[in-house]
Amino acid sequence: MKFYRQILIACVVACVLSLLIPALALTAAHAELYPSTLIVFEVDDGIARASDFNGEVWELDAEDWDAGDMVSVLMDDMETESIDDDEIVEYKYSGWVIGCWGWSE
Repeated sequence: MKFYRQILIACVVACVLSLLIPALALTAAHAELYPSTLIVFEVDDGIARASDFNGEVWELDAEDWDAGDMVSVLMDDMETESIDDDEIVEYKYSGWVIGCWGWSE
């Protein structure tokens, strides 16, 4: 009976570790990424200037966007505390904000 109990404990430990180790590795690999939302306030020559809700200004390639457009971004914090060196990894158009920057529709 004691032998079966040891096997059962070993199996439970192996199962838990097989679930935890990949999850911990994935979390560590993507710990520097975070989502944010930007609002475009200016588009000039295909470059959109957009602001996040902290007032930081970011530039994106955006051929046919307008002021008031909303952008979902995936940011990389470059493993530092400062937002000044953060980079946009990926972005997607996600709608518009009516009543923003003079829009009144």
